[in-house]
Amino acid sequence: MFSCSWTTISRMEVTSLTPTLYQYEIISPYSCLMSPRENNQGLSAGIIVCIVFGVFVVMVVVYLVGGFLFTSLVQHKSGREAIPNYSFWIKVPSLIKEGACFSTSCVTGKHKDDTEPVLDNQEADAFEGGEGGKVKIAVIST
Repeated sequence: MFSCSWTTISRMEVTSLTPTLYQYEIISPYSCLMSPRENNQGLSAGIIVCIVFGVFVVMVVVYLVGGFLFTSLVQHKSGREAIPNYSFWIKVPSLIKEGACFSTSCVTGKHKDDTEPVLDNQEADAFEGGEGGKVKIAVIST
């Protein structure tokens, strides 16, 4: 058995309970959970991380529920359109993939030139000039 004692140096006591059964007691300041100077240091890093993560989760839930209620009750949208910033959230998986590919290409030194920008249909039409994929380029010479 381990016992905590701040006033003594480490020692071991053996007590005979029966001729074949012994109890060992190790008395040491190292068997204490916290030192006296550590008792009043405030919050640990782990507790701070847990608090920040908890606050983040609460904020995400409030954002999703509040945004859903606003778009469904005030803007009278239903289904997928009621999800706040639906057009952004539908792009998130491809943006994560593109970011991971870019990050790994920076580390490995292998760059892919065949990456395409992540655009929805309206943005692609505006980007391509809106005429079947033809891009208009104006050349100005001086």
